[in-house]
Amino acid sequence: MKKVFLALMAAVALMAAVAPASATLIPPMTSSPGLSLTSIPGLPAGTLVASAGTINYSFGTPTNPTKNKGTVSENVYKDSSGFLFFVFQVTVASNANKGDIERLSTGDWDNSIHINAEQYIPGSDKQAFGVDRNGLGTVGINWNPLLLKGQTSAFIVLYTNATEVERGTIGLIDSGSSPDIPGYVAEPTPEPATLSLLGLGLLGLGSLRKKLRK
Repeated sequence: MKKVFLALMAAVALMAAVAPASATLIPPMTSSPGLSLTSIPGLPAGTLVASAGTINYSFGTPTNPTKNKGTVSENVYKDSSGFLFFVFQVTVASNANKGDIERLSTGDWDNSIHINAEQYIPGSDKQAFGVDRNGLGTVGINWNPLLLKGQTSAFIVLYTNATEVERGTIGLIDSGSSPDIPGYVAEPTPEPATLSLLGLGLLGLGSLRKKLRK
């Protein structure tokens, strides 16, 4: 029993160490425009586990169908502790009819997942203003001033306390919104209490097997 307790405490400690202390915590029900992002000097090291690739988008209005066009990318990595972090970047093509991206939304995130946000700003790439989370599974990255044609966003990094990835969606918003773009989100990790119950259940099964053998 003592070994199970110590193992659980170690797991809790690892989950608490998922993101650097300087990262900005994004709790559920954080209203737009959200918390200001902190900056990191370089992209964090990790092993690539999933990628949506670099996806072309084009959307607008019936009279201006290529008002916004460009590319969006999402890559998912595991850090040295086995936790996932998600890296997003948006570009607006120089031949877009206008280009005025104000937000990237990614869903559907479970409320039990901890999310911390930072951004890496190489060169003159456009810095995001902040990140919000509506409590219904959507995390939003916001630009103010807007992301204009010919511009590339900084890399936005979302650290999590999850270890498994699942399919999700990406959306881009100006005065309207893009069709859903395939992406990834983190799969919920069992809470320590659930793990504790599982451990106690396994111990109980072991005791039962010993009794049955006698």
